[in-house]
Amino acid sequence: MNRLFSKTFILAAISVVCYIFVYTQPMWNFKFKAPQYPMGLELDIFMTGAKGDVAEIDIINHYIGMQKLEDAAKNEKAMAPFVLMGLSVLSLAHGLFPRKKVLHILSLAILGFPLAFVTIFQLWLYKFGHDLNPAAPVRLTPFTPVILGEGIIGQFTTYAVPGNGFYLSCFAALCVIISVFISRKNETVKETF
Repeated sequence: MNRLFSKTFILAAISVVCYIFVYTQPMWNFKFKAPQYPMGLELDIFMTGAKGDVAEIDIINHYIGMQKLEDAAKNEKAMAPFVLMGLSVLSLAHGLFPRKKVLHILSLAILGFPLAFVTIFQLWLYKFGHDLNPAAPVRLTPFTPVILGEGIIGQFTTYAVPGNGFYLSCFAALCVIISVFISRKNETVKETF
């Protein structure tokens, strides 16, 4: 086994392990505080759904006319396992065949995954805060929940930060960037001799 293959394969294997954990770890974390909830409420967003104080948050959302959390991103949640499997296969293919230029181009999907997640997530936050039921008991001006940092919704202060799953997806992308860099550098060295 040559050095290039072993380095790229190890990076690919690390990337695949990251994707396994992306499936089990929250992609985003929210904390909500309000006078009637001094201990706060927590919500973890996973690739396949939400966990935490979901029932309580759904009740609060109902009063302002928001949909239930389970209604968000149904197609995206159904596709999540296949997306993660596809990214894992792509990582392994790049690790096994590091000199294939087509795989360098396809690796852009791995690099784009964290950005795509944030974009889709932001669109869903916008949709939830703007498609409010006009017959809701409490009327709020349409809003977009803050995706990063502190925000205010009615009497709630929200805190949003990326979760472990998001960081792992970024680390998987970094492994692929390093792998591509190593294989390109190896090609450059070969061409000079």
